[in-house]
Amino acid sequence: MVYFPSGEELRYVHRGLLAEAREHPVANELRGWSWARPPLRAIYARPLEAEDVASGTCPTGRDLYLSEEFGEPRRVPAAEADGDMLKAALARVVIEAKALIGRYGPDSLDQLERLAQRAFAETNHTWGRSHEDDQIRACLWRIRAFEARRILERVADAVLTLGQIGGDALAALAVPIHVDLPLNGGFLGLSDRVVADAISFRDGTVFSVRVGPPNERHRLVTTGVALVAESVFERPMDLGCVVYLVVNERHVELRRDFHVIGDELRQTFVEERDDRMRMLELGADPGMPSECPTVCPYLLTCRPALTAVPARLERPIAATRRAIGSE
Repeated sequence: MVYFPSGEELRYVHRGLLAEAREHPVANELRGWSWARPPLRAIYARPLEAEDVASGTCPTGRDLYLSEEFGEPRRVPAAEADGDMLKAALARVVIEAKALIGRYGPDSLDQLERLAQRAFAETNHTWGRSHEDDQIRACLWRIRAFEARRILERVADAVLTLGQIGGDALAALAVPIHVDLPLNGGFLGLSDRVVADAISFRDGTVFSVRVGPPNERHRLVTTGVALVAESVFERPMDLGCVVYLVVNERHVELRRDFHVIGDELRQTFVEERDDRMRMLELGADPGMPSECPTVCPYLLTCRPALTAVPARLERPIAATRRAIGSE
């Protein structure tokens, strides 16, 4: 499954990362439940999204400044738009599968098989006619079938091991994640609707799904969501996982970046939050970076001398097959 490690990754997570997290516990003042005290207490009243804090699109955050201060229409990078569609497809199939498991228990295997085979026909009206329709629908069907097949395998393994078991217990053991989970980030000065792509409370892991090349700043997204989850549930969230997907009509490739959400990441997120809140509170233009990423949707606004959008702005979901690790 997209949200579950392989056998080798599982050993790395449990024997490596979780052991590291226990040996070097997070400072209590950097836990989300310490939101009422510095350094977590927000000093400005400008709610931000976790993505606003962690965005790697513009190194200086000028994209956020243009959107908030000058009323520029919010522009979403192509990779982010494609990622949103893939995350919605993933969430839908997980939710449908858990409902089938809860209803039919061990007898859900036939239902899950049909779920894995069924084409993603709903995309015809859900996603409209503006995003290379045929290719996009094929990609969404592919990720849906990919995830449904792996859920089926996990449920079959659980039934083989446990035998007769209630549907609710089987769903909890075979698919122990919560997807598309809205959280109130208000305690940390963030939006009142910070959405976690997926959370596993069993091992305290926050997941974020991305399309496009890896970026170290993506770990700040899982960090921000972990802080919000800790502020809401008052239980530790020590691990993050950024899932990088390459999807086309024939293939699904993924790479999972598991990491400890330790003091350094938490401190960096808080500092970035404060800097961007301060920028908006004071209306201070942070200026352009020395080099603008070609994927920035504000590229022609900041650098109007450019006469054409670079080719790298093509939709990542429709790109030809490539290896994620080759960047």
